Amino acid sequence: MFKKILCLCLAAALACGAASLFAGCGGRKVDYDPDNFIADPNSEQIVKEKITINMFTMKASIQGQWEDMYLFQELERRTNIHVEFEEVGLEDVAQMKGLKWEDTENPADAFFLGNQPYEVAQYSQLGALRELSGYDEYTGNTEKTLLELYAPNYSHWMEEYPEIRRVTTQADGKIYVFARVALNAEGGEVATQYINKKWIENLNLADFGDTYVGESGLPETTEQFYNTLKAFKEYDANDNENTSDEVPLIASMNDASLNFLSCAFGFVGTGIEIDSRETVLDDNGNEIPNPNYNKIVWVPSTQEYREYVQYLNRLYTEGLMHDGLFTNNDTNLNSLGIQGRLGSFTSSGAYFVVGQEKDDEYVALPPLVSEHNNTQLAYEYAPRFDPTALIIPKTTPYYREIIRWMDQLYALENESLQYRGEKDVHWREVEGLEPTYDPLRDEYLNRWELIVPEGMDEIAFQATLTYQAGLGNAVFTTVDYDNSGDPYRMKMIEERKTYYPYLKRYLPQLTHTAEELEEISALEDSVNTYMKNNYGRFINGEQDPFNDDVWAEFLKNMEKFRYTDIEKKYAVAYNRAFPDAPCANELA
Repeated sequence: MFKKILCLCLAAALACGAASLFAGCGGRKVDYDPDNFIADPNSEQIVKEKITINMFTMKASIQGQWEDMYLFQELERRTNIHVEFEEVGLEDVAQMKGLKWEDTENPADAFFLGNQPYEVAQYSQLGALRELSGYDEYTGNTEKTLLELYAPNYSHWMEEYPEIRRVTTQADGKIYVFARVALNAEGGEVATQYINKKWIENLNLADFGDTYVGESGLPETTEQFYNTLKAFKEYDANDNENTSDEVPLIASMNDASLNFLSCAFGFVGTGIEIDSRETVLDDNGNEIPNPNYNKIVWVPSTQEYREYVQYLNRLYTEGLMHDGLFTNNDTNLNSLGIQGRLGSFTSSGAYFVVGQEKDDEYVALPPLVSEHNNTQLAYEYAPRFDPTALIIPKTTPYYREIIRWMDQLYALENESLQYRGEKDVHWREVEGLEPTYDPLRDEYLNRWELIVPEGMDEIAFQATLTYQAGLGNAVFTTVDYDNSGDPYRMKMIEERKTYYPYLKRYLPQLTHTAEELEEISALEDSVNTYMKNNYGRFINGEQDPFNDDVWAEFLKNMEKFRYTDIEKKYAVAYNRAFPDAPCANELA
């Protein structure tokens, strides 16, 4: 894949020429007038005479045409820039984006959302991207960068949160990409692991000491969780006089339930990760210094990973985990949820799975600990600052206009447009509910609700307003826009806060050179294929994770795929990003 991308980038860069003032090298030419541009960032209007800019982007199935969304119509009214979006379904983005770089008849002026770090590294190294930390070629001004001149809002957030600059700065020391900025939480995005508190109460599990639950009234260790799931299975937990219809735990190989369980053993994922635990527990349960603290490790090579797959094996082979683990889909999950048959599952909100009627039966299960791990962890599956928002090909003459247009999305006063449209037209404040304090604005914000047309679904209506509906968080977020007057959403937000003190990414955001990425990709492709083939077999019992000889053979084969070289290559990038606090890996 990486070689293909390199070829596509090279074709685009060489065919068009990095210094061209044309937006493409084939059918579409642009007679660019630099005097049409309004440089003053205090002016909402960006160009004197209306222009059209082409943007490539990804599209959720719930969305209609992006140019019909209220957000982009309003931005066009203000800026005098019409954006013509080429929207591609999520499943086709990677392939179609590569083809778009080769399109000389109708090339993209910008790629909006979903720009992967490896793309930014490779395209920039080939000279195919506009350097945002560079200077304005039209004016020759070398006192201020393009971001300083034309993106005051974004520049402000970079100064306030230096991590934005760190995660967007490439190995060559330059910036080519806008980041998605989420300031609405103590960490990034997290999924909630729900457990049926009513079932725990129905079975009086708190009456059995610490066998099933801890002082919180919920399972707090992996063994307590196992015992609770076993009780769900063996007794009439849902109190319907049927002891065989309960599904203790439902998960799929791609959902966050498995991350939730892996966290209990000390790692948030099953690939490369930095071990952030300062202490661990020995065989006698005593706390000792973690010998791997601050080291980057390949998780499947660790004893913790073995304990994790042993635990999954117990759950799966004993029928405590739904037997559709390898084939589950949302239909199975929702169907079982509505029927009142689920003991535990992961979701952003319980009511999405079980309906509003049963929502109050479920509560967030805090991070678990296990026999040798005493550190609570929660997987932060999306970071606060994500360097994927927008890149600009060097071949477009409209780079200043695009930077100014993009900067509109980072303005505090425009933030709500990306979630709910215009006040008293698309949403209204809700009276009688306690407002929430916003520290960035230093004011209290009232709760709100969408003004949904009769007969229309709320999410479908929101998708007519903004791209955010269907694609998760917007480019810029400072307050939680699920924080409406809807009591179910309010409960969902409070439950999510359970995990904020424990959030961890497998690694901080790192940047690599194109060569490093190609080497890492080649190594990871091989070892990941081997590891994934064995992952499911350990869980379903085709391979016995309790057998020492089987495990030794697994480790031996992974060594052949040079996982230690992967650790070293990530360590190099980590130490480059954090020279004052390097990781503990031996790099020689």
